Amino acid sequence: MDSSLSDYDRVVRLFRHSMASSTIISVERIQNKRLHRNFIEEKQYWINNGQSNVNEQLLFHGTSADVVDAICRRNFCWRRAGSSRGHAYGRGSYFARLASKSDQYCKVDSNDYKYIIAAKVLVGRSAVGQQGYTLPPPINASNDTVRYDSCVDNVDHPEIFVIFNETQLYPNYLITFKS
Repeated sequence: MDSSLSDYDRVVRLFRHSMASSTIISVERIQNKRLHRNFIEEKQYWINNGQSNVNEQLLFHGTSADVVDAICRRNFCWRRAGSSRGHAYGRGSYFARLASKSDQYCKVDSNDYKYIIAAKVLVGRSAVGQQGYTLPPPINASNDTVRYDSCVDNVDHPEIFVIFNETQLYPNYLITFKS
């Protein structure tokens, strides 16, 4: 991404990359000090413990109006994960590289608006997910304590990311739009 762009401009550019025909109603920055502190502490913990691949990404999460406030206040909830479409890659919170993929999980409200959250995500090391996973798999089958950090649909070219630990997530921007 172009580092000369503001965060807002980057979010809009990434959204429009796959959603050019949509009309953006608003882009609101989410500011939750507690969630942000937890995210920064998790990232620092990884770095302090020698993890060289933090792999922080800005990813999209499609949602509905009735859960936006809960996500902004308490973060993404793994207990609700898959509530709209299932758990193809595990029982975690789902994110997509492209906003158009997240759009498939949005629910239209009474104003014909849809909602996508652009989140900061610590992806780290990824493995292909499976339906029954409640955690990422172990990196080495003989050592169950060291696990991958996330699951994906495809390790070489991931489009879908599944996160099982909410401290790896920070809801950064709420995008309200019409298709």
